Amino acid sequence: MTQALTLCTQLDRTCISPSGGEVYLLVTVKAPRMPAPEGRPPLNLAAVVDRSGSMAGAALYFTKQALRFLVDQMAEEDRLAIVTYDDQVHVPFPSQPVVQKDAVRLLVDGITAGGTTNLSGGLATGMQQIRPHAGPGRVSRVLLMTDGLANVGVTDPDVLAGWARAWREKGLAVSTMGVGPHFSEDLLVALAEAGGGNFHYIANPDQIPRIFQEELHGLLQVAVQGLHLIIETESGVAVSGVLGYRSQGTPLRAALSLPDLYAGEVKHVLVRLSVAAPPAGGKLGRVALHYLPAAAGGRPGTLEADVSLEVTDDPARLGEPPDETVMRQLRLSQAGAAWDEAVELADGGDLQGAAMRLFAAAEALEAEAAGGDSHALEQARALRAQAEAIAAAPYDTDVRKRMRQEGLRRRRGR
Repeated sequence: MTQALTLCTQLDRTCISPSGGEVYLLVTVKAPRMPAPEGRPPLNLAAVVDRSGSMAGAALYFTKQALRFLVDQMAEEDRLAIVTYDDQVHVPFPSQPVVQKDAVRLLVDGITAGGTTNLSGGLATGMQQIRPHAGPGRVSRVLLMTDGLANVGVTDPDVLAGWARAWREKGLAVSTMGVGPHFSEDLLVALAEAGGGNFHYIANPDQIPRIFQEELHGLLQVAVQGLHLIIETESGVAVSGVLGYRSQGTPLRAALSLPDLYAGEVKHVLVRLSVAAPPAGGKLGRVALHYLPAAAGGRPGTLEADVSLEVTDDPARLGEPPDETVMRQLRLSQAGAAWDEAVELADGGDLQGAAMRLFAAAEALEAEAAGGDSHALEQARALRAQAEAIAAAPYDTDVRKRMRQEGLRRRRGR
């Protein structure tokens, strides 16, 4: 790596009243850049593919095309497993280096459509394939694809997401791909979010190869993994929210896992702190980031930073405007949450309310996008376009799936 991982903290204000108040803490993590393509960490992948009866035809045809592309991209140091599932789970290609690529392509060509959808069995088997080969200096991920509902084996979304969360703690990630109108986007989003991976909505089967390419491109750029952020507060200070992420722990010690960082990627985490009684010295708490460089030979590391501000009753100081960098991230985070909030309103039949929520988020970004903030304006345009679509067209499965995908992407800052 040409530079180190960096951790920065910034508050929305420089001082607080002795009576306390609410404070926003912006945590910014920047990944190092990779030195060269040949310096990338080796991949440890399992492609877990739905071959249920509904995949027959175009979906299975383009899935095979995507798998052949994946095989072609594997380098000597990479490992690949191919798992297929319908009501039964099969492992036609156990985890191993892809040496005889022609033979693997022929194996892929032999995959046929079958019965129902044992998604949980396919997912668990994919993890069993990559787990023995995971570890420092290797990017390990299951790529799960389905076109239907999990109707055999474990089907409870909370249980499956719990699996993904536990695997993530061991350095094993999950990305999900849903094809067509019949899969559960809520389940695939939950798996991707808990598993630290991505969710892709594939409306048409001919998009499958492109989505596989996008996912693989990201994997080849992973620079830092195993990111675990901990916010510990002093007495009288509590974490009251982490925008865009699900945290665990207590208000005095909140913890959350971050997705793998691509080379040069910047990730923002906005934390809301409730200060009932500011400590006399002004120290609100401490942030620690545990991480593992993806490059071979990388060692686990920890970055730490204290979070402090001045305690004062000076009206002039207390009346100073909030930090614009933090406020910008707050607006972006609130706009990102609007996608999921609009889905909830639309699911309840309030299409007008859903459209208005998106319009309001767009207007807030437009009004505050000072200096031509291109990122904020781009998100505002996307919000406005979706609001107009809900107002003008039926709220169907396609619209809902696109909104759930956009909500996760925006909350992740991607």
